[in-house]
Amino acid sequence: MRHPTARDALSLSLYLMRERNRVGIYMVESHLDAPERLETVERYLPQLRSVLADPTQSNYGGTHLEINLDDRANWNAMREWLHHRKIIYQLVIREVENNR
Repeated sequence: MRHPTARDALSLSLYLMRERNRVGIYMVESHLDAPERLETVERYLPQLRSVLADPTQSNYGGTHLEINLDDRANWNAMREWLHHRKIIYQLVIREVENNR
Protein backbone atom coordinates (compact mmCIF):
# COMPACT_ATOMS: atom_id res chain seq x y z
CA MET A 1 0.00 0.00 0.00
CA ARG A 2 1.44 3.38 -0.96
CA HIS A 3 1.08 6.43 1.24
CA PRO A 4 2.76 9.33 -0.54
CA THR A 5 3.59 12.39 1.53
CA ALA A 6 4.51 15.92 0.56
CA ARG A 7 8.27 15.43 0.93
CA ASP A 8 8.80 11.68 1.21
CA ALA A 9 7.39 8.92 -0.95
CA LEU A 10 6.86 6.32 1.76
CA SER A 11 5.25 2.96 1.44
CA LEU A 12 3.66 1.06 4.25
CA SER A 13 4.31 -2.62 3.86
CA LEU A 14 2.00 -5.09 5.57
CA TYR A 15 3.25 -8.65 5.83
CA LEU A 16 2.44 -12.16 7.05
CA MET A 17 5.36 -14.30 8.18
CA ARG A 18 3.95 -17.78 8.56
CA GLU A 19 7.18 -19.48 9.65
CA ARG A 20 7.37 -17.12 12.65
CA ASN A 21 3.62 -16.83 13.33
CA ARG A 22 3.80 -13.09 12.87
CA VAL A 23 2.09 -10.28 11.00
CA GLY A 24 3.43 -6.78 10.83
CA ILE A 25 3.82 -3.42 9.21
CA TYR A 26 6.82 -1.26 8.41
CA MET A 27 7.69 1.92 6.53
CA VAL A 28 9.96 1.90 3.50
CA GLU A 29 11.29 4.47 1.08
CA SER A 30 12.14 2.22 -1.82
CA HIS A 31 13.83 4.48 -4.35
CA LEU A 32 16.71 5.56 -2.10
CA ASP A 33 19.86 3.75 -0.99
CA ALA A 34 19.78 2.09 2.44
CA PRO A 35 21.34 4.96 4.51
CA GLU A 36 19.04 7.57 2.96
CA ARG A 37 16.06 5.25 3.38
CA LEU A 38 16.75 4.95 7.11
CA GLU A 39 17.08 8.75 7.42
CA THR A 40 13.64 9.16 5.84
CA VAL A 41 12.02 6.64 8.17
CA GLU A 42 13.78 8.11 11.23
CA ARG A 43 11.87 11.38 10.78
CA TYR A 44 8.70 9.58 11.85
CA LEU A 45 10.04 7.34 14.62
CA PRO A 46 9.71 9.66 17.66
CA GLN A 47 6.02 10.32 17.01
CA LEU A 48 5.36 6.70 16.06
CA ARG A 49 7.05 5.43 19.22
CA SER A 50 5.07 7.90 21.31
CA VAL A 51 1.74 6.82 19.84
CA LEU A 52 2.36 3.08 19.75
CA ALA A 53 4.45 2.53 22.90
CA ASP A 54 5.15 -0.91 21.44
CA PRO A 55 8.03 -3.13 22.58
CA THR A 56 8.00 -4.96 19.23
CA GLN A 57 8.85 -1.79 17.30
CA SER A 58 12.06 -1.93 15.27
CA ASN A 59 14.50 0.85 14.41
CA TYR A 60 13.01 0.79 10.92
CA GLY A 61 9.56 1.82 12.11
CA GLY A 62 8.12 -1.67 12.02
CA THR A 63 5.86 -3.40 14.50
CA HIS A 64 4.53 -6.92 14.58
CA LEU A 65 1.99 -9.13 16.26
CA GLU A 66 2.83 -12.70 17.21
CA ILE A 67 -0.23 -14.80 16.41
CA ASN A 68 -0.94 -18.35 15.27
CA LEU A 69 -1.59 -17.86 11.57
CA ASP A 70 -2.75 -21.45 11.10
CA ASP A 71 -5.70 -21.00 13.46
CA ARG A 72 -8.55 -19.49 11.45
CA ALA A 73 -10.09 -18.23 14.69
CA ASN A 74 -7.23 -15.68 14.78
CA TRP A 75 -7.73 -14.32 11.28
CA ASN A 76 -10.22 -11.58 12.22
CA ALA A 77 -7.98 -10.38 15.06
CA MET A 78 -5.00 -10.39 12.71
CA ARG A 79 -6.90 -8.42 10.06
CA GLU A 80 -8.15 -5.89 12.62
CA TRP A 81 -4.66 -5.44 14.09
CA LEU A 82 -3.15 -4.77 10.65
CA HIS A 83 -5.96 -2.38 9.72
CA HIS A 84 -5.69 -0.47 13.01
CA ARG A 85 -1.90 -0.21 12.71
CA LYS A 86 -2.14 1.01 9.11
CA ILE A 87 -4.44 3.83 10.22
CA ILE A 88 -2.08 4.80 13.06
CA TYR A 89 0.88 4.90 10.68
CA GLN A 90 -1.05 7.02 8.18
CA LEU A 91 -2.07 9.50 10.89
CA VAL A 92 1.48 9.77 12.24
CA ILE A 93 2.93 10.32 8.77
CA ARG A 94 0.34 13.01 8.06
CA GLU A 95 0.93 14.72 11.42
CA VAL A 96 4.72 14.75 11.04
CA GLU A 97 4.43 16.12 7.51
CA ASN A 98 2.03 18.86 8.62
CA ASN A 99 4.47 19.94 11.36
CA ARG A 100 7.57 20.12 9.13
